[in-house]
Amino acid sequence: MKKLIIVLLAFIVFGCTSGKTLLLKEEILETSKNSSKPEWVYKTFKESKGWYEFSGGVTDVSDYALGVSEARAEAVKNGIISIQIKAKSEFSKVAEGSNMAPDMAGKWVTDGISFLAESLYVSGIIQKEIYSEKARYNTEFRPHFNIWVLCKISSEDYLKAKIDAAQRLINKYQQDKNIEVKDKVEELLDSIITEKDI
Repeated sequence: MKKLIIVLLAFIVFGCTSGKTLLLKEEILETSKNSSKPEWVYKTFKESKGWYEFSGGVTDVSDYALGVSEARAEAVKNGIISIQIKAKSEFSKVAEGSNMAPDMAGKWVTDGISFLAESLYVSGIIQKEIYSEKARYNTEFRPHFNIWVLCKISSEDYLKAKIDAAQRLINKYQQDKNIEVKDKVEELLDSIITEKDI
């Protein structure tokens, strides 16, 4: 009797563990390209000559069109975050060496990044490419989609967004009668315009 119980327990344990392995198996039924995933799927942000490229994706979505919209939103979010990090460094350099209180310098950098993000949303973000997979887990009856979107913005549009953000900052601090910060932002604007002319 003991041997029978041990055999049954072993069967149950091994049967349960092998079932868990099968649960996680995903089968790719078809892809939008005849090759494997493009390299950009694995890089959320890339700076190349004249362009900034950014990607994002979603997995396990049942509606393809909604999945494309969600993947594009994820790509734009990744791009905005990466560009904000880049801009924070650029904006902070202008604040260095000034007599501004650190909290005031931090505030105008934060305001500038916020204005830049708003400007980027309305400027030239272009959807460049979509890669998708139609897949199914062995436990599913209906397939699902895994979708990635690659977007880009030109360096020129990025510069325009920085100019717009700096101009909005100048207007804000002009209204607030904060001349010291306004002067610093004007320095930033001059350096951006110089960068544009190069």
